[in-house]
Amino acid sequence: MDEAPTHKSMETQYVYNMHVAPCGKVDRITKVWHSAWAAAQVGWTPLTSVPVDAENLFHACESGRGWHEVRRFCTRDATFDAQAEPLKDIKTLHGYAEWMKGIATVAMPGSQYDLNSCAFDPKTHTATFFGTFRGTHTGHLEGFPEPTHKSMETQYVYCMHVAPCGKVDRITKVWHSAWAAAQVGWLRPALQGSPHSGVAHSNHIGEYYFTYGSLKRGFPNHAKHEEELSRFVGKATTVEPYPLIVPKEPSCTNPNCPYLHRQPTLMDKVGLGYYVKGEVYAVKADDVKELDVLEGFYGKKHSDNVYFRRHITVRLESGDEVVAHCYFIADHAKKWAELKEGTAECLPEYTSDMAVGELKPGWSGPA
Repeated sequence: MDEAPTHKSMETQYVYNMHVAPCGKVDRITKVWHSAWAAAQVGWTPLTSVPVDAENLFHACESGRGWHEVRRFCTRDATFDAQAEPLKDIKTLHGYAEWMKGIATVAMPGSQYDLNSCAFDPKTHTATFFGTFRGTHTGHLEGFPEPTHKSMETQYVYCMHVAPCGKVDRITKVWHSAWAAAQVGWLRPALQGSPHSGVAHSNHIGEYYFTYGSLKRGFPNHAKHEEELSRFVGKATTVEPYPLIVPKEPSCTNPNCPYLHRQPTLMDKVGLGYYVKGEVYAVKADDVKELDVLEGFYGKKHSDNVYFRRHITVRLESGDEVVAHCYFIADHAKKWAELKEGTAECLPEYTSDMAVGELKPGWSGPA
């Protein structure tokens, strides 16, 4: 062979058919072997030459170089498609390149990838890439849960259509996103399709809500929000302690809540207090918006917030863990002062008797 050493490896399968002569010795061998596939693995003879721009685009995406680099290898209006929940709203290659940049360089800095195989079909002008992505969730990325410090190893396929100019004009990604999310603690596969969970297979990041207060089943605010809370997952407990502060007498400072009851407030002080008990529901984005209204959450660091919302990890009675939306009181100082004064107490659970209360005098709805 004339090829120089490629320092690549092969794993190839084959069959020998051996004819044994009357004397007991082999007198004929036939080998059945896909030699072209084996040769391609060690870089001797590609099955079909993959367009350079398509392969460069693959590496630019997976290394998180973003649109600034990816655009060199595609048409300006290149489209993107994937039947994967985290990517369902991304329709342009520009958007996907920036999404991958966030994953590879912010959420999972130091991530790595392998190009396992690639091929090109000249009849359909389609380049196919089979890859593996590895990373550990250590960075804060807006729209994602807090760092879990867990790792993923996920496989996927890109189908890239190559335009006559040689650049990519369309990409389809085939990816089991829920499996990848489960590895890093964003979603546990055991919850999907469980006969007890009522959770559809399409659940994805941010689709769970943990309530510790008056939205639990049988509590005063639940009935009004039955539509948002129609998908009960199960009872749960926070995996880390938090202070759940409850006044000893009826007191509710949330202008969006109609009841004068003992208002529960969770403080964002990890490690203090108790492992708090509550309930988990599967929710959609529109459901969360409705819950924001009740809880008086107007946006990150908004001065009028009664509560603010962030993700926490909770453990279901089954032992499975999920990352869920949770509301924390915005005015820490006031509730902390009430606790020190003895007019409030720190508890592990908010019970139904604490939630009983009359309508606030003159209640006519939120302003």
